[in-house]
Amino acid sequence: MIGKLLRIVAAAVVLAAAALIGWRVLAPAEVFESSVRSGAGRSDGEPATGAYPVAVTLPPGVTGKTTLAPLIVDGRIRVYAGERLVKADGPVEAKTMSTARWSYRRWPERLTGIVAVAATVVTRWSDGDVVALDGRTGELAWRAGGPAAEPFAGRTGSAAVWAPPGLHTAGTSVLITDGRQLIARAAADGTQRWAVPLPPGCGDGFVTTGGRYVCGAGAWDVLSGTVVRGWPTGPFTAVGCDVARSGCAGLRDGSGQGWLTGARRPERAPALDAPDATAAADLVLTVSGGGAVVPGVTASGGAVVPGVTASGGAVVPGVTASGGAVVPGVIASGGAVTASGGAVVASRAGREVWRWSGAARVLGVRGGRAVLLAADRRLIVLDAATGVLRAEFPLYVPKERVEAWKPDRWQLTDGYLAVERLQPSAGTDPDEANHFYTTDPVVIAAL
Repeated sequence: MIGKLLRIVAAAVVLAAAALIGWRVLAPAEVFESSVRSGAGRSDGEPATGAYPVAVTLPPGVTGKTTLAPLIVDGRIRVYAGERLVKADGPVEAKTMSTARWSYRRWPERLTGIVAVAATVVTRWSDGDVVALDGRTGELAWRAGGPAAEPFAGRTGSAAVWAPPGLHTAGTSVLITDGRQLIARAAADGTQRWAVPLPPGCGDGFVTTGGRYVCGAGAWDVLSGTVVRGWPTGPFTAVGCDVARSGCAGLRDGSGQGWLTGARRPERAPALDAPDATAAADLVLTVSGGGAVVPGVTASGGAVVPGVTASGGAVVPGVTASGGAVVPGVIASGGAVTASGGAVVASRAGREVWRWSGAARVLGVRGGRAVLLAADRRLIVLDAATGVLRAEFPLYVPKERVEAWKPDRWQLTDGYLAVERLQPSAGTDPDEANHFYTTDPVVIAAL
């Protein structure tokens, strides 16, 4: 009888232990981790204690490449998105990803997106929680509830850090939306500054340099949340934006007309009507001349066959030169092929300010620099005011194989550029074979 009782007690102990283990594994939880104290290993619950990386000014050139897409924060650290975690390393100029300075994990929630204001890193999760972390230490800054959101998809996390759905920045505020309401919170402490309902059909919008949140149904002032009248009719296409579709310098309205958005009300800019034109402050940058852009041609096996420039500057898809060689083209946005030649023209109030000759794509303007990606994958850095060349270099890591690639998403800051690189034949599915250029597809360069 005693033996039977002991067996029952033993079984109860085993069941209790299993239940405890199951609870510890499966129960909702969040974990702060840091590896900065000793430089190796991890210590749960400890904030980063190592020295915060110093912001440095480097000569222009490629500094390294990473497996995940980094959000460059405060010019000092790189923040990455995982399915259920956020982590940071540094310094920005490190050649590869390094041991995390800090990380923040949640279970079973999944990450939706990340934005940053100064050194504050604001994360949004699938249950709607918004959690802000001090980027210098990894410590919790504040948290708040919010509307539920869909988790990000993709291997590198570029969608979460460079185009997070329903997350935008505006000055010292973070804007959060789910298509039904728009909430503004102070990035420093999470205080709700205002909240407004959004009309049907608004969708996920963007923030202009003039301080307006714009969606397909109208515009709202980012300081007060009040409706702003007198805007053109949407739906709108934002141009000249920073990450998180914030700081957008222009837009095209529902009829395709371009407008500059640096002032309180949009100003008509006919040069922005061109689908490949972009804006920066009061400048409009247009890719023009030399050759037309036509859709890319897909050959057997899914490869994109470059075109050649025919008489009149048109691109003839899939034409081969003598000897059977294919004359290379340039893979542009949406898989298009651009002819050789051409120019990037900067204009102000309809008058040309400067011109750069060559086939290139405008990646953006930051810190007084216009950054272009040339046909041969050289990065061209120009003075935004004068067009004077400040730097140019191949956008490849030293000793990396030098083959064609096409840009997907990117982040441009005052001092750095990070670009996610895809194979020329890549489609829209990041899980397809040979989608990314290399196993470390993101290249980072100092400007």
